[in-house]
Amino acid sequence: MSNPNTSGFQQFLDDEVTGVAREHLLEKALAARQNRVVEAYSGNAYYVAFEEDEVVIEHHYVEDWPAVRLPLQAFITALQTDASNP
Repeated sequence: MSNPNTSGFQQFLDDEVTGVAREHLLEKALAARQNRVVEAYSGNAYYVAFEEDEVVIEHHYVEDWPAVRLPLQAFITALQTDASNP
């Protein structure tokens, strides 16, 4: 279900997830966890789709950048952890 592209996920966190984006992504992820329909997030360089129990992150511009798929809860935990480590 998930892939081991942890470097791609870390790149996404480093490149895209600022304070405002983190809040927005966390709000969407928490809504998705409650089985609500959530529109995808489209940031500066990344596209994040919220599926049933996972998140799919794709790069807008880098064609050979492998999509990152990870469990929704792991995504939420990473955002919360990243927020508590300024």
